[in-house]
Amino acid sequence: MSCGAILALVHLVLGGEISAAKRWFATLTVLLTASLSLSSGPLTAIVAQVSLLFWNWLLAKDARRWQYLWVILLSMYAFIELASNQTVFEFLLTYFSFEPASAYYRVLIWEFGSQSALNHPIFGVGYGRWDRPEWMPPSIDMYWLYHAILFGIPAGIFMMGGFLTMVASVAFTKETDERRLRYRTAYLIVMTGYFLVGWTVHFWNATYVLFLFLLGSGSWLLGDVVNANLGSARTREINRSSRSRGSARDEDCNGADPGLTDGAERNPKKR
Repeated sequence: MSCGAILALVHLVLGGEISAAKRWFATLTVLLTASLSLSSGPLTAIVAQVSLLFWNWLLAKDARRWQYLWVILLSMYAFIELASNQTVFEFLLTYFSFEPASAYYRVLIWEFGSQSALNHPIFGVGYGRWDRPEWMPPSIDMYWLYHAILFGIPAGIFMMGGFLTMVASVAFTKETDERRLRYRTAYLIVMTGYFLVGWTVHFWNATYVLFLFLLGSGSWLLGDVVNANLGSARTREINRSSRSRGSARDEDCNGADPGLTDGAERNPKKR
């Protein structure tokens, strides 16, 4: 998962500073390494990032390409909701999983895990036994549900809210610099991969550290824009101050006695 999550960063961020041959070599190396894991987590992240990178390349000249993608996704959501006897979440887990047994188990985690969170809404169950059948293993392979089960619904809301707030802040920030725009696109693609994978696995150890590091790194992209805005504001303030001082000097000169001024300039010692 740690390797598969950095595909977009390697291709758009690191690849933007090196030759095309080196960029594609690094990208294919990450792609091959993650694929060798034969695990649903890394492969899901890879498929999501490759799809978004292809979409970004295909409609690179259209500034509204991401709006088009949202329209397509919402249309698919509505179609599945109307045509399937499953919820959209259960449909995706069932038909886009590598193993039917694994997909069925994740549906059970969602059903019993969400009910356990509702049974213990404030503080969760802690590290005790969460509400599930006796025959069901204790593993919670669903990151976005994990905190609500163990620590209460507020903890789950804060975790999801923090993620969505950071991603939305980066996504809706106006950017004109081409390099930072490329970095922002890579960041959003990577976090989209993490979001999708978080419904099928739990992040832990190095993967968890990398996820939180990347989540916080979004503030760096916001910092560039904030600093640029502050710099522009300072520049405007300096320009206004300069114009005000210039206007004040002009008024002083216009309001002074011409004879005194001329005399002072012609005979400074007589003053």
